[in-house]
Amino acid sequence: MKAIVFGLASVIVLSALTGCGGPFRPDPIDEKILRTDRIIFLDKKVDRYLTAKELPPQRLVGGELEIRVLVWNEEGKDLRCDVKVQFLDEDGATVDETPWEPYIFTARTEKTIQKNSMDPGAEDYRMSIRVQK
Repeated sequence: MKAIVFGLASVIVLSALTGCGGPFRPDPIDEKILRTDRIIFLDKKVDRYLTAKELPPQRLVGGELEIRVLVWNEEGKDLRCDVKVQFLDEDGATVDETPWEPYIFTARTEKTIQKNSMDPGAEDYRMSIRVQK
């Protein structure tokens, strides 16, 4: 009888543990803006650890495009990455781009990446994120 009770209790505990989402989960993000072709994760590690949310682009006084992207590191350890932003015209051609810049995405925190185009002809952007080499 003890073996049956112990086995049943083990099944209940294991099923409860496997359904657990971890010690802390971020608020759910609207799936429509979670992943777009504007934000490109170039490594599997980046894709597995990071979640990105775009904020609506804005125009500055001089006509330059200002973008902001919230990046959340869901993993329990820091991730060192490089980020590059290409600003595109209405036809998708690159009119301006930033160099690769280092970022540290701290464990279970959110970081805002904000960039401005230098060219007022920028209509869209593409952000690439890769693990630092």
